[in-house]
Amino acid sequence: MRRPTRVYDGSVAYLSIDALARLQVLEHLVRTSRAPAVSQVAAELGVTDRETAEAFDRLEKVHAFVLEEGTRRIEMAPPFSAVETSHVVSDGEREWFSSCAWEALGLLPLLGCDGTIRSVCPDCEAQIDLVVKGKETTGDVIFHIAVPAKHWWADIRFT
Repeated sequence: MRRPTRVYDGSVAYLSIDALARLQVLEHLVRTSRAPAVSQVAAELGVTDRETAEAFDRLEKVHAFVLEEGTRRIEMAPPFSAVETSHVVSDGEREWFSSCAWEALGLLPLLGCDGTIRSVCPDCEAQIDLVVKGKETTGDVIFHIAVPAKHWWADIRFT
């Protein structure tokens, strides 16, 4: 099913329910830092809970969402985490969680704002604070990814 949808420049595009559900979830996360339930997304889109739940399942299969095991509750909608993590991104007024340091680095540019990233070194547990202004990041850190990118989705919660 495709529905006409106004896009940000005012034009009309025809988007699938999967695309609309994903956009609705991401917009909700931007506004509230929390993931909406299936029923909330369904109500916003004017579709059934079943259609939305099926969209969530398809979105998980293509790695757009990570659902809490055995449920349809969103755990991750990259680059956002719907659960608290040690990677906290702030624009000075709002805070969001990111699933990993890599995604935290991309969150502020995605939102088009400056801000800070607070994280914790997984090795020594030292506090890490970064300031992001435009395309510049200040802070003295070394970034290490322990799992090769081609293996991230084998166990995304560990990665």
